[in-house]
Amino acid sequence: MEIESRLAAIGTGVGSRTLQLAAIRDPVTYRQRQLKVEEMLSFLSQRVWARWFGVAASLRRSPGTESYLIVDENLLVTRHIHPHRDTVEQVEDGSQICTLGYSSFVAGMIKGAMESCGFGCKVETGHYLPNKAVFQVTFNEQVWQRERRIKLSN
Repeated sequence: MEIESRLAAIGTGVGSRTLQLAAIRDPVTYRQRQLKVEEMLSFLSQRVWARWFGVAASLRRSPGTESYLIVDENLLVTRHIHPHRDTVEQVEDGSQICTLGYSSFVAGMIKGAMESCGFGCKVETGHYLPNKAVFQVTFNEQVWQRERRIKLSN
């Protein structure tokens, strides 16, 4: 949808700039550059996420794929959003998912932060009611090639 892509585009710039600002304000924490995918995602979901939203998010590997899930059970951005009933669908497990991606802004923030650190990726979002948000991070092939080169050099 157009609104979701606009939110993500705005979030991309915000994510990149807030990560740079955090590095200036707290150079000790942000001094070391992360080179591996899991280390960078862990850093993002713990330290950066806590700076953005006050609490850390959980990081999980998506089963059967080379993508990762960042899960926030009570996302600050969607806490006070009450979606219209036309944008809500029932899922098999009985929960409800919002078809309009209100958390696309945060997905853009994730993408901006990751790309500013050299980890090109695609971020997809799912907004489960009431406030749970799941972000699926899938990396570009160049990132995986670099990861393999790093493993070979160690």
